[in-house]
Amino acid sequence: MTAIAVVALFVITNMTAAPRASALTPPPLTFTATGQTPKDVLTMAEHTLTRSPSPTSAVRYSQSTGWYAQLAANENNEITSATIAPQITTLEWAADLSGHLRVIAGTPYWADGATNAIPARTAPTPGTVILDTTFTAGGVTAPTTNPPGESVEEMRTWLTEFGLPSGADAADLIGTINQVLSYWTLTNEQHALLLQILLDRDDITVLGMGKDRAGRPVTGIAADSHRSPGSRELLLISASTGRIIANETMRTTKAGALPAGSVTSYTLWGLPKQ
Repeated sequence: MTAIAVVALFVITNMTAAPRASALTPPPLTFTATGQTPKDVLTMAEHTLTRSPSPTSAVRYSQSTGWYAQLAANENNEITSATIAPQITTLEWAADLSGHLRVIAGTPYWADGATNAIPARTAPTPGTVILDTTFTAGGVTAPTTNPPGESVEEMRTWLTEFGLPSGADAADLIGTINQVLSYWTLTNEQHALLLQILLDRDDITVLGMGKDRAGRPVTGIAADSHRSPGSRELLLISASTGRIIANETMRTTKAGALPAGSVTSYTLWGLPKQ
């Protein structure tokens, strides 16, 4: 079993209900343009990282919040409502690949932004333990048990060990960083190396300043996928720490019932340990 945040899982239940707004996924984040270049963002992040708390070495621990959508359908299989139910995943593991994985339910909300109460049957009660598993030695399927090195080239090699493909575009790189942070809590220096590798590319777009889904101020950067046309990866950098604290995937083109602009997954890191 891999330890990855639970994201983009759609569960459809049959229930008769009055149709709601058509939103099936969380609303996209909004950003205010700053005119910064990727190099400007890197300089700002590196400066902020030098003044922020940091582990002294990489830790085999990850705590993240992802989401799944609970969709309700009527007898004609028409979607009548959509609830976003965050799930909080914590993984602690060791060099022998033993470890502990725990997933608990977060507080659900309507995908269309409605404020009325969510029926108990629609989503798990916040705090419900969805999965609690202890792994014996060899049970955690981490791509590598070794932490990254201290240079850009060593970090590139480490990302390859995590599955970064040959000829990767910036969207692939963001996806691999997401994978990395599903297993490791890295130092500020290691976050700086990741950002250097990413922001040195010419296929990265700076979105500007905004807030993530926990209300934390961030700088957003994005890359359109060449391998999956119509898919865009967003990476959010904390304005207060300089660390990478969130990743989102969204559609730039229509895909089935999902219109362009739909957020198909999100993951947040660095929230209080559950």
